[in-house]
Amino acid sequence: MVFEAFALTLAREMPVTVCAKLLRRSDGAPWRVLDAQVEAARARESHVGVHTLGIDETACARRQHSIALVHDLGSRRLLFATAGRDAATLETAVEDLRAHGGTPDAIDAVCMDMSRTFIAGVGQNLPQAAIAFDRFHVIHMANGAVDAVRREEVRTAPKLKCSRWALLKDVRRWTQQQLQAMHLITYSQLKTARPWRLKESARNIYRASLNCEQTEQAEESPYFRSEQMLGEEVFTVKEIATLLKVGEKTVYSMAQAGELPAFKVRGQWRFARKDIDAWIEQQKHTTHDFGEEDRK
Repeated sequence: MVFEAFALTLAREMPVTVCAKLLRRSDGAPWRVLDAQVEAARARESHVGVHTLGIDETACARRQHSIALVHDLGSRRLLFATAGRDAATLETAVEDLRAHGGTPDAIDAVCMDMSRTFIAGVGQNLPQAAIAFDRFHVIHMANGAVDAVRREEVRTAPKLKCSRWALLKDVRRWTQQQLQAMHLITYSQLKTARPWRLKESARNIYRASLNCEQTEQAEESPYFRSEQMLGEEVFTVKEIATLLKVGEKTVYSMAQAGELPAFKVRGQWRFARKDIDAWIEQQKHTTHDFGEEDRK
């Protein structure tokens, strides 16, 4: 038993081949120990009370073979793994669920990627379950659309150069430099801005679906706090002039006349990002004359 425990500990930390060399055994010896212990542990597993499944896949042997993974999202544990990624894989997983005391009819939701084979498998074996597409795969596809538009448009819009990673990156993780550069791009009339806004809307939908516990955890994250701070970002006159594509004198006169939301810090005009964002949205529905200087 001590030898088996030692072999299991080594196998968890290193490839089985290396483990066998350290134990001075053939490659088959550690595998026999692993197979016996895994089977014994799985025989004790209970799948009673499982209601939500997560289905994903990974690859092995240099991506030559696929492995389907089925998780219990409620308890965050792996329930089943098998080779393949077709509809029959789900049938095998459902049989395993039933063999360990689970009830397939009790599964009310399945979270997975947009694989047609997985969708067909869920429809055949868990017809009562609602399908929720994994946000990672949805955002990955949205990022692909954003990048495709950007690559086409960058030929005629030089300002999009060196913007690829920022456009694909989560807004909450933008640096201060990226915040300033991307604010001008995302509020422009560039074609790339539209799929980017749709992608961020998809992110917000997934964030809004967080339950209370996850929301509390998110609020403790520095990324969440940085996202909250985005609304507190402050612009100077020069930055607002660049954003609106008007002269600095026009920005001064509009701020003094109360036409732009602004405040002063020791006599210098400053503009809160959240106020400017709201003002821009309002101006989209109205006609505004920016002044004599800009018509020249």
